[in-house]
Amino acid sequence: MDPTPQINAIEPPSWWRQTAQKSLRLLLRGAGLTGASVTVSGAGLRLGKPRVSADGSALFVEATLAKDAPLGAHTLTVTTRAGTTTARFTVLDRPAPRLGGVNNDDVLYLILPDRFCDGDPKNNDPEKSKGIYNPKRPRHYHGGDLAGIRKKLPYLKDLGVTTLWLTPLYDNADFQHPTLAWAGEPAIDYHGYGAVDFYGLEEHFGTPDDLHALVSEAHRLGLKLMLDQVANHCGPFHPWVKTPPTPTWFHGTPEKHLDCDWNVVNLLSPHATQASKRATLEGWFAGILPDLNQSDPECRRYLIQNALWWVGVYGFDAIRQDTVPYVARDFWRDWHAALRAEFPELTTLGEVNLPDAAVNAFYQRGKRGFDGIDAGFDLLYDFPLESGMIAAFAHGEPLQRLGFTAGSSDIAGALAHDSLYPNPDSLVTFLGLHDTTRFLGRKGATLAGLKLGATFLFTSRGIPLWYYGDEVGLSGGDDPDNRRHFPGGFPGDKANKFTPEGRTQAEEDLFQHIKKLTHLRATHPALRHGSTHVLYAQGQHYAYARVDSPPSDRGRGGFVLVALNNDSEKPATLTLDLTELKLPVGTRLTDALTGTIVTAANPTLILTLAPRSAQVLVR
Repeated sequence: MDPTPQINAIEPPSWWRQTAQKSLRLLLRGAGLTGASVTVSGAGLRLGKPRVSADGSALFVEATLAKDAPLGAHTLTVTTRAGTTTARFTVLDRPAPRLGGVNNDDVLYLILPDRFCDGDPKNNDPEKSKGIYNPKRPRHYHGGDLAGIRKKLPYLKDLGVTTLWLTPLYDNADFQHPTLAWAGEPAIDYHGYGAVDFYGLEEHFGTPDDLHALVSEAHRLGLKLMLDQVANHCGPFHPWVKTPPTPTWFHGTPEKHLDCDWNVVNLLSPHATQASKRATLEGWFAGILPDLNQSDPECRRYLIQNALWWVGVYGFDAIRQDTVPYVARDFWRDWHAALRAEFPELTTLGEVNLPDAAVNAFYQRGKRGFDGIDAGFDLLYDFPLESGMIAAFAHGEPLQRLGFTAGSSDIAGALAHDSLYPNPDSLVTFLGLHDTTRFLGRKGATLAGLKLGATFLFTSRGIPLWYYGDEVGLSGGDDPDNRRHFPGGFPGDKANKFTPEGRTQAEEDLFQHIKKLTHLRATHPALRHGSTHVLYAQGQHYAYARVDSPPSDRGRGGFVLVALNNDSEKPATLTLDLTELKLPVGTRLTDALTGTIVTAANPTLILTLAPRSAQVLVR
């Protein structure tokens, strides 16, 4: 006897009728769907002929949504010889409102929702996923949620950030990994990167209403939202792993697959064979994360629609895409084409986690590779510059090395490769991320080094990104220690670092320094849009001017000169040649950090800097 049909999910579960998509590809997941037909009640939604997987667990059907389709729920009826079942698809009017894309006027702030603030204790240990909440264990859920982020929006607004990057919100496994552990700590996907439902919201973070409320309130305050997405892989416990919707949904199976070899550089080579790239593009991360096959037409379309859905339903202003190089570039081309057709102002940020400018530039919008493809990412992380900043400001190494080692992992060398990029000003610069050791957890790092690094970060070219908690001196080693929760955001915390009263004097000084830098960037166009002119680069000393155009704007924040002394013991005297900057003789410049006034005796300016200090001179 044939099994009775059942539907566990319809994906996407909703769409808006004011859409640029000619049609949608619906995936109905369940069991007993072999030989099924599908009909829909009412007008406005037209269905094509269904395609059912061999095991009857997945049904694909083309759906055309009329511009005047009735709003609300539409019932799809699935019929087989063994019976009928239904699924509900919701028609929305139009996409949720957005503020606009991310650009050089913005300051990004990275938040792991589980580690920022517990705003609703009721979702800490949900009935659906009991036993994986424990704030005292580094790889368990700690209780942070969307309500907590919403609660702290005034804090973030006061700090001066403008865009919140949230790590993935997908529903993740409801249990700890049965065999995988590190240092005795079981693997739990509190971070969001192990999706078991690409349309589901992780219950530890809240409900769809909580997410709508967060986006709405953030937008009301002028804060943008960037959502982290993952198109490369799913979690090992996604239902697809046992019952893939198509035979080629994944690259391989749990029993037989390639392991990722991380050989991204090989992807740039016009001489590399396709076979030599397979382990990079098809390999499973750590041998456990199922690698999605974007060359499968159904999988490809599913992932593209999923990206569109999160933006359209919730109103995100930007997408951060994980593990970009491990997906074939033609997919990113098509992914971007669909996103821009639907949301022209949407911004994408791609993770290319290598300190190599040539690799990074291979994925930036505006540059076709040897393969004729423009991968299309508006923004990319500047991992090459991050390497130089950590070497200098944490480890105390030169900002520019001399001799045969010049340009090797130093700040000057990273910036010297800007000519490789179509738009180096669109690189996202940072001192720390959730995948790197905290700045203050690095060997040799000090608060003075962090302040100096932040001064460079907020005054140099690019779009600065700040990692939650670094503004109050949060420390931490490698993952998961670099993801400690924000002190004061959780029950039982000894001090509330969200408030001045809860910070030490050193922490308050650091917080005020970061706040001063975000304000400085916001009020001086040269720091956001100006060209960069390196005036001095030698050893531990570096000086540059940021100049906005036209020149008439230079008196209104259009000119900033920055000088750095990274030597922790010796003061420095720098003689800067200002000839090319065409500053009027006698121009008075004020150090925005101290209020000290200096006068430019064009063509030279002589500055004296204390050890491990900077001057940020403005007109």
